[in-house]
Amino acid sequence: MTVRNASGIWGKKKMKKEELEKLVDVTRKLLHEAYEGRFARWFRYLDSKSIWISSRTPMLMGAQCIRDYFEKYGTGRESVLCREEYVPFTVNSRVAVVIAKLTEKSRKEAVCVGEGTITFVYRTGGKEIKLALQQAFFESFHEEGEGQRRMSADFYTLRFVKELLLEQKPGKRFFVPSGKRTLFLDLNTVLFIQSSGRKTKIHCLDCIVPCNYSISEIRGKLPGNFYLIHRSYLVNIRYITAIYRYEAELICGIRIPIPAVPYMQIKKELEEMLSEYPRQMSSGGAMEKEKRNLLFS
Repeated sequence: MTVRNASGIWGKKKMKKEELEKLVDVTRKLLHEAYEGRFARWFRYLDSKSIWISSRTPMLMGAQCIRDYFEKYGTGRESVLCREEYVPFTVNSRVAVVIAKLTEKSRKEAVCVGEGTITFVYRTGGKEIKLALQQAFFESFHEEGEGQRRMSADFYTLRFVKELLLEQKPGKRFFVPSGKRTLFLDLNTVLFIQSSGRKTKIHCLDCIVPCNYSISEIRGKLPGNFYLIHRSYLVNIRYITAIYRYEAELICGIRIPIPAVPYMQIKKELEEMLSEYPRQMSSGGAMEKEKRNLLFS
């Protein structure tokens, strides 16, 4: 195992050396346990805004979603680590990154089978450490002439991670009656709201919250980035990544239906809203046009 510093990448406010060493140690333990099919320690570092992006799995958002997937599909790897290197650096006083560069070998034949890079983005606050993002890219060693896999990470995923997870101020909170209790939700975590009879279900990053309001009642309490895409669905437009015929896809892969008759009008309105939405679009004209074409192709 090798540990080295990423010189020249330090933020203005550095973390202490011992804090970075602790994060490297945490990262090493998480990786070794994951290769053995043990995820309990990893789950403890996740929260509602954690994101997992990998060339081997779907993109997963939120602690519960990540936990459910790996409890169902996660097993010990067929390979083991034969070489590992850790590169830690600080983004600012509360955000740090540990890049793990790995080489794998087969458990059966003791030959190198691939290599990978996993980026761990940690948020710290007091004694608490949370994983904001893990982005994993693995590449198998191929015979000459074979193609190689490449991780797909689109503009919206990267934009989401940069702006929402890394030191963003909490979003505006709003209260909703849920059964006999009142919940206070961060609007940044709400993906969409679905009508359920005379009530609604609020789909957040890591949970689904039942709400006593009807969809028309809750609509009047939300800001302009929540769009009534269907009489039964209010969507947070910041999470829309693609429009298909009669469907809108969100960053987590969920597709929301669009009615057939007003489809073209809804598509036009979403295009206009997204092109003007500063958190979704760049100010560069050519780049903005390219992203709009990608979004609505």
